[in-house]
Amino acid sequence: MIERICLLLEALSVVICLHHLYGEKFRLDIYTVILFSMDMIIMTTIDYYGLPKIYSLVIYLIIILYCGIKFGFNWKELIINNILYMVLVGGIQIIIIICYGWCFNMLSLNRIAFWGKEAIVVSGGVLLVVWFLLPML
Repeated sequence: MIERICLLLEALSVVICLHHLYGEKFRLDIYTVILFSMDMIIMTTIDYYGLPKIYSLVIYLIIILYCGIKFGFNWKELIINNILYMVLVGGIQIIIIICYGWCFNMLSLNRIAFWGKEAIVVSGGVLLVVWFLLPML
């Protein structure tokens, strides 16, 4: 259950980041709900039903299709914004993981592991940063 909540928070962070990159306000519409549903279905089939993990890359194609349908198929803008959201969301995740691990003394030299409440805190932190601080930059 915690993995599904984290997955939903991460998908929401990605969509909000994409909307900010395209200069639009985030609105929950049918396309966004379909994107969330497809993301959850694919990841659930990978986690619980043994679908090979390589199929998680399909989500990137679905996000590209979502951007094309939602914001238009300007290929240059589509590619640049998809690369930017990956860098931004990934960078914010790394920063929050390092800060959280450093604050709670959870970092070790050989591994950083976040499960349960830590994963929700990190995913929620990424969502808050993307939602509130990203528009200010």
